[in-house]
Amino acid sequence: MLRVTILSAVALLGACAGGANFDYANNQRPPESVTGDFYTTAGGCTYARGKTNWHIVANPVRLNLPANPPNCPPVL
Repeated sequence: MLRVTILSAVALLGACAGGANFDYANNQRPPESVTGDFYTTAGGCTYARGKTNWHIVANPVRLNLPANPPNCPPVL
């Protein structure tokens, strides 16, 4: 049963990722010199600093930051 659940989850993630066209060219990981908690890429996507990655901010308008375009990668 557990194996079926894991395989189903992997198939679902693959289907979701396969349909997405993320814009990685304009949304690069920030340089190490960035010290703030938030970062907006050249493509207009806003990210919050995590321990090891930068994660997309779901609603940056609440933080008085620009809204994200629809093609932002979820993690940098």
